[in-house]
Amino acid sequence: MRRIIAWWALAPALVAVAGCSQLGTSYPLPSSEVMSRLRASEAPLMPFGRSAADNMTLQKGDNSVVWVILDENDHELLRLVAQIAPGDQSTRVWTDVAPPEGIRHEAVAKGLAANPSIAAFYRAIAAEQVDSALGQRHFDLTRTYGPMMAATLANLPRLSKTFGNDAAASDKASRDTMQRAYDDEAKGQWPTTQDGGADNRKFGEPTDDTVPK
Repeated sequence: MRRIIAWWALAPALVAVAGCSQLGTSYPLPSSEVMSRLRASEAPLMPFGRSAADNMTLQKGDNSVVWVILDENDHELLRLVAQIAPGDQSTRVWTDVAPPEGIRHEAVAKGLAANPSIAAFYRAIAAEQVDSALGQRHFDLTRTYGPMMAATLANLPRLSKTFGNDAAASDKASRDTMQRAYDDEAKGQWPTTQDGGADNRKFGEPTDDTVPK
């Protein structure tokens, strides 16, 4: 479900973001049309993984639009920001990424600051969101592949460590399961069943309790 909110009384911090492009991108459209197209556009969820379940569009005055990415509990995950400045015959648009409001604000702000390549990837998503909306075309994820690959390469050591820990945990669980099976066999018991029950018959005893006729 997509929601659009014209929120005229948003706090200034809503669009007070750092690291915006100093130049922005100029579009041959009047500012009113730029705002109309941005306000009507829907941010993509796919680049943000399975945690992203919904999005919400916020308008701040006459010169800012914010796309809020939400999880399944309507908690904010991230914000994409577009700010516009009208010119004589065109409108210039600046884009950036911002941490969410609410319980994740501090953690995401620190994460973006500590991982500039990931922040750059999100900024590329914001830029493509604006460009596709103003060009009235579908969002093209391939236009973010450069920053996406850079973010992946920059975070390979951390990802490798995470995957290594997961693999080690999986191996330990497999070894523990096998050891339990051996222990059960040594005791003359069937291995513990997956649902937590156990069959305590001795080997050689019938598996069917039905009395033969």
